[in-house]
Amino acid sequence: MKIGRKDVAWNFAATSLRIASGVIVLPLVLRLLPSQEVGLWNIFLTIGSLAALLDFGFSNAFARNITYIFGGVQELKSEGYTTVLKTNNPEINYKLLRSVIAAMRFYYGVLAGVFLLIFVALSPFYLTKILRNFNGNTHEVWIAWFTFGFLVAYQLYTYYYGAILTGRGLVKRSLQIIILSQSIRILLTVLFLYFGFGLMSLVMGLFASDVINRTLSYYAFYDKELKLNIKNSIVMPLKDIMKIMSPNAIKIGFTAFGGFLITKVSMIIAPVYLPLNDIASFGISKQMIDLIGAIGGLWFSTFYPQITQYRVQNDFEGVKRLYLKSKLWLIFVFVVCGIGLILAGEPLLVFIHSK
Repeated sequence: MKIGRKDVAWNFAATSLRIASGVIVLPLVLRLLPSQEVGLWNIFLTIGSLAALLDFGFSNAFARNITYIFGGVQELKSEGYTTVLKTNNPEINYKLLRSVIAAMRFYYGVLAGVFLLIFVALSPFYLTKILRNFNGNTHEVWIAWFTFGFLVAYQLYTYYYGAILTGRGLVKRSLQIIILSQSIRILLTVLFLYFGFGLMSLVMGLFASDVINRTLSYYAFYDKELKLNIKNSIVMPLKDIMKIMSPNAIKIGFTAFGGFLITKVSMIIAPVYLPLNDIASFGISKQMIDLIGAIGGLWFSTFYPQITQYRVQNDFEGVKRLYLKSKLWLIFVFVVCGIGLILAGEPLLVFIHSK
């Protein structure tokens, strides 16, 4: 596995496209959509992040163990890891690889089903409550709401695609796919907004983007050689794989749950008590801060598979070097972009005639 500055550059490009999405789409959203619909969209996005919380840390555990396998590890452990010799052509245990992928497919299939069941059951009560003072077309909101719910279920079902790509070290390819799918999302969203589809424009743009992203990720991971080797391997019992994954995943899951309670849960509770106009204002501010966080974390996210491989090779100097660089970048971004947001945020909203 070789990750270098080109991968960082592609990560910058992908993150820049997310910024471009804000630069291009967000002003149109703020200008063409009523503030109440902007507030609703922020609630949609929070529901999407709530669904990702159901992952409960398993995507991280799966991705790390996929990296171990492609790094040459022949045995997975629930605590710690097996060290291997540093080599350019590590031996891949395809039986282990197929077993982990089968476990991921089963786990996320169950998650998608559970989410969809809960979403359909609770939607009539929750959405009716937050639409009590809504001034627009409630019929369109209901259609957009359930379309988005089915989209999130699909996202959950295919959630592991990102884990297998980054786990294999295909960082650049993964980012190229993100750039393409995000470009399509921007294009479709802008077109639908101009044609007057309102809130549904954002849902349809996201739907097309995710389907393209997952499809391309699947074909990027499964080349002919890998397909053949996996097909000729034996699958281990599901319970054995989940027993290995669970301890660390659960630890990460509790951390993620705490983070969600701190950063996201207010967006779900607040609409029950506050007007959608206030939710729109809060949501836009939070989107900008989350974007700064994404830029700050891109160095670490790019080199995470490399850090994982360094660990199993006992190259702790390599781990330390990449970790410290990522933290220096994080601090730099938060200082520079944070000051920029404080000074330029409100004048920019006035300039685009935001509602």
